Amino acid sequence: LGHPIMLVGPAGCGKTTIGEHVAKALALPFYITSTINDTHELTGFIDGHGKYHTTPFRQAFENGGVWIADEIDAWDAAALLTANAALANGICNFPDREAPVKRHADFRIIATANTFGHCADRLYVGRNEPDAASLDRFATIDVGYDLDLERAFAGDNVKWLDNVWKIRKQV
Repeated sequence: LGHPIMLVGPAGCGKTTIGEHVAKALALPFYITSTINDTHELTGFIDGHGKYHTTPFRQAFENGGVWIADEIDAWDAAALLTANAALANGICNFPDREAPVKRHADFRIIATANTFGHCADRLYVGRNEPDAASLDRFATIDVGYDLDLERAFAGDNVKWLDNVWKIRKQV
C-alpha cells in the first residue's frame, strides 16, 4: 500500500534483511541510511566547490526504491522532523534546488528501531523518544527472533542452542 512501516525488534533479529527482501520482492532499488545526526545526512549538501552530494534518501525519494531508515529511534530530532515533513507532504526540499522534489510513486520507507519510541531502556541506552507526530507516520510491526529458524540451523546441537537462548535471556 506504500504506507511507511517501522520494524521494531532486538539487534540481529533481521529487520534490515526484511527490508532488503521487500525491495527484491517489489523489484525496486534498495537504499539504507543508518543513524542520522544532522539533516544534511538526509537531504545532502553542497560542498565548498558548489558540488551537491546526494544521499540514499534523496535517490529513493526522487527516483523510487525501498529506503531503510535504520535505527530511527537514535536519530537527531531535526532530521526526523525533515523526514516527517517529506512523508506527510509528499515533497521535500533539497539544497541543490529551489523547488521541492515530489515523492516518487515507487518510494517506500521502512524504518527500523530497537525500541517502540519510548526512549532509552536498559538494553538500548542511546535511544531517543520521538514525538507523537513521528511515531504517527508509521505502521509498527514487532519483529523478534525466529526460534524455529534458529532450531533448524542448530540441527542436532540442541544443547548448544539451549545455551544460546539462556545467555540471550540473561543479557
